[in-house]
Amino acid sequence: TVSSHYPLILHAGAMMQEVPSSFKRMVAARAGESVRAVATIQKTATPELGEGEVLVRVMAAGINGGCDTFKARGERAFAGLKNVTNYKLGSEGAGIVLCCGPGTQLQPGDAVAFVGSAFSEVDIVKESSCHCFGKASNQTPKSYRETAALRISGLTALVALELTGEIQQGQTVLITAAAGGTGHFAVQIAKFNGACVIATCGSEEKAKVLCDLGADRVVVHSQEDLSKVLDNEFPEGLDLVYEGVGGKMHTTALAHLKPGGRQLQVGYISHYPNAAGKDEDANQGETLAEAFWTGKTWALPDNKTVYFNVWAGMKRTTHSEAPGGKPLTRLFNLWLTGDLRALVDQKEFVGLEKAPDAVEYMLSGKSIGKVVLDLSG
Repeated sequence: TVSSHYPLILHAGAMMQEVPSSFKRMVAARAGESVRAVATIQKTATPELGEGEVLVRVMAAGINGGCDTFKARGERAFAGLKNVTNYKLGSEGAGIVLCCGPGTQLQPGDAVAFVGSAFSEVDIVKESSCHCFGKASNQTPKSYRETAALRISGLTALVALELTGEIQQGQTVLITAAAGGTGHFAVQIAKFNGACVIATCGSEEKAKVLCDLGADRVVVHSQEDLSKVLDNEFPEGLDLVYEGVGGKMHTTALAHLKPGGRQLQVGYISHYPNAAGKDEDANQGETLAEAFWTGKTWALPDNKTVYFNVWAGMKRTTHSEAPGGKPLTRLFNLWLTGDLRALVDQKEFVGLEKAPDAVEYMLSGKSIGKVVLDLSG
């Protein structure tokens, strides 16, 4: 329970934030078919904070369809949860620091984006997983929704393209699922770096968004054959690919990669359990899944490389400080200056009980930008 030395009321700028003695969170009773099948809302006492921990009032939780689904199923990286009961759900979020454990630098009233178990009214989070983007008194609900999108989806795009892919000015870059939660960030980051961007999506509505974000060529895959477009309009091939779909999209991109080109595999959503559409090649899905979750690197003929661990570039410490500071700092600075737009899908999901709806919507392929769960009420 909350220790007696916690103040009951903490001043967060103009906002009074109470440290609750208990709170509600979404847990999996035990692993099962989907988030909807396992989710239950549990009330729990607020624990004392350990070394390096902070208590965050969650304002918005990001929806991460693959991560959330595999966690609910106790599969892949979450296989250790298979026989665990009442384990916490959610991944990234944004909110307000209520109080801080020993050995922390954050202050009550700081606005942070974090990685944790964000399907919760409050979350106990390691300070090291938090990024402070200002004071709560200066934020709007929109700020929390957008920073929840930045924390994993935005950072993935930045690190993959700039550090692992080592993107260069003038390169030809293909981004698949480009209007999605991470794809729309990748389009913008590739353009910042002076690339020619080919972006794929599934509808005219999404195509308009991608043109607005600066994509040079948008391919609506239900209307045009990507392979023919690449053959006819980009015969020299692709320098870099940011790919999260799998299936035919994965093989088409790989077939058009230049000698020395790099493919950054950030997911394989067409093969995910509960994703929209039919998995046309389950064997391919299993191959991609095994490579993705074990962080493999495929070294292919003609010096082509497929990175399944798109974070590999973080090891290049000399790069991680440039061009605008450490990746998370650079990412948030681009957002704070208005140079990077964080698109949040307009469909609203409000309250913990809407988390399964939000996950299913994200997996439907209909969303534009990041799907976010609003927990500010």
